[in-house]
Amino acid sequence: MTLEVCKCNHQTIITFFCRLFPVLDWLPRYDVRTQFLGDGVPGLLVGTVAIPQSISYSLLASQDLIYGIYTNFFCNIIYVAMATSRHNFIGSFGVLCLIIRQSVNRHLQLAGYNDGRAATVALSLSFLVGLYQVRMFTILLGVLQLGFVAVYRSEPLLSGFVTSSSLTIITSQMKYLLGLKIPCREGVGSFILMWLDLFRYIQNTNICDLLTSLIALAIIVPVKELNDRCSATSLTCGSSAGWTQLCGRQPCWPPR
Repeated sequence: MTLEVCKCNHQTIITFFCRLFPVLDWLPRYDVRTQFLGDGVPGLLVGTVAIPQSISYSLLASQDLIYGIYTNFFCNIIYVAMATSRHNFIGSFGVLCLIIRQSVNRHLQLAGYNDGRAATVALSLSFLVGLYQVRMFTILLGVLQLGFVAVYRSEPLLSGFVTSSSLTIITSQMKYLLGLKIPCREGVGSFILMWLDLFRYIQNTNICDLLTSLIALAIIVPVKELNDRCSATSLTCGSSAGWTQLCGRQPCWPPR
């Protein structure tokens, strides 16, 4: 019977840090001539979507528009170093912005500040929450490689979370879609009270805002459905696909 001893040598340390920071593994092997075009084009496309999306998230959080762009920019810089998936996009999301808005509005009222101090309250809140997560939660999960725990979340749980989040975000944005100026509701029953206010002031709808919103939806929804159908009928191309290999009926361009 032999006793195996864990040896901490130079290669083991390098492997550990490469797993913790994957950028140390793939960046030295990155070929700019063959891979930059395939990464640059999707990056530009995602960027054109991320900018207006981050602006809308700023409105959800009751912040100046520039702070949403800052959030998406710096989150992705960190994710470049610690990413484990090239398909993820990290940044703000609707439910988090709504929670920040509720907390900011409550603390502004308690402290007697005006709306100009909303950014200060939001930054302090984000810093304290991030400090708590870094010390108590995030680093522990990352070092122990516990990301697989997310696999055990049930499908009904995820579906319920997505549905409730969508309804909450839609409700908060309806007044902008109709161009109405109604007060924000907070606390228990705010969902129902918001819809009651919408129907109460619906005769004051701004026609220009409504037409702009409907035109945007008429473009976005069909394009999304078309993209989902094309993605479902396409095949995944391998890394050696080349420029002429087909994914389903569409050419796989650019190669990965």
